[in-house]
Amino acid sequence: MTATAVVLELSPRIATPRRIVTSLARIEALRIVRHPAFLLALLGTLYTLIQERGADMQQLWMLNGQAFVTLGVGTFLAAFLNASRVHRDQADELYAALPTSAGTRTGALLLSVLAAAGVAAVVAAVAWLLAVGSDGTIVIDYEALSPSLLEPAQVPLIVAAFGTLGVAFGRWTPQPALAPLLTIALWVGPLAWSIPWVSMHTVPYLGSGSDWVVGPPGWHLLFLAGIIATASGLALLRDVRRAEVAALAIGGVAAIVVGLALG
Repeated sequence: MTATAVVLELSPRIATPRRIVTSLARIEALRIVRHPAFLLALLGTLYTLIQERGADMQQLWMLNGQAFVTLGVGTFLAAFLNASRVHRDQADELYAALPTSAGTRTGALLLSVLAAAGVAAVVAAVAWLLAVGSDGTIVIDYEALSPSLLEPAQVPLIVAAFGTLGVAFGRWTPQPALAPLLTIALWVGPLAWSIPWVSMHTVPYLGSGSDWVVGPPGWHLLFLAGIIATASGLALLRDVRRAEVAALAIGGVAAIVVGLALG
């Protein structure tokens, strides 16, 4: 069933904005988790986690989020293509005739990213239990480490950050040719490596000057939440010019700055 059909089938009595957003979000969520880019990225993440089961620092690095950057990149591409679908299909006039606004559809696209984050959370939880165990201790190079649970908690936020960025870019720059270029830029190269997606605060072998060390896990979670809020606000501002939406984007920028400064 298409998003258009869902909106048209809802009766006026139940077609409230919240009901419409929820219905559209469910459809867009299925599109993301079934998208070939997301599925291939998920396979890549699982392969990396399996290959790095060597009880060394690299394994902990992957568990704490680095392996899930691949899944995040796949989520970015799927979200970008979903968000740019209307422009790509030249269906702007068709969607404009629907009893729902473009801002509502963008909100549904942003909510759909939660499905990808949920998949990442499940995979991270299983991998964490297999590697760390119920006692929360992992032995690496004959040293027992007790990583904070806040570190694997960053995994769904990493994927959600990539996804919301995909929606934002898809709404503002819906040209299909940009999809692979932006995906590559966020995956490899100077831009990708300059963004501290993963925190490794409990690992003693990474110096404070490392690009990957943001600091305490709590501040790093704030940093990731700031990216999500900023991208969400910018995506909504494409269609909804309201003070609260601008405040969301500005608050997200503030969270990024605080997370980096105090982390």
